[in-house]
Amino acid sequence: EAEIVLSSGIKIKTSQSCLDVGQDIKLLARPEDVLFGDTQNKNDLSFRGKIEQVYFVGMDYQVAVSVDGFPPIKAIVRSNVTLNDKTPETGNMVSLYIPGKAIHVIRPNVQS
Repeated sequence: EAEIVLSSGIKIKTSQSCLDVGQDIKLLARPEDVLFGDTQNKNDLSFRGKIEQVYFVGMDYQVAVSVDGFPPIKAIVRSNVTLNDKTPETGNMVSLYIPGKAIHVIRPNVQS
């Protein structure tokens, strides 16, 4: 297990242990693993941001959320899930989180 500290001071625990102290990494999560709402789990990565784009795709909404200090976060909201009893709309402020177990660490300098 490793603890990752982001430049913003946010700490994330990950099950990946083959990391070196001070190593540059990227964090990856699949859009369907980004969940809307608040979390009480300290291992989850949580954000608050504004919905910038909404697309209805099949039975789901694909949204892009702007969060200070991060590139836009893309997420998938199932059409049967509402955000505060509303469908997602551009301009809405939302809370979202990524469960710690769904965060994958990518080491950019390592080739596979």
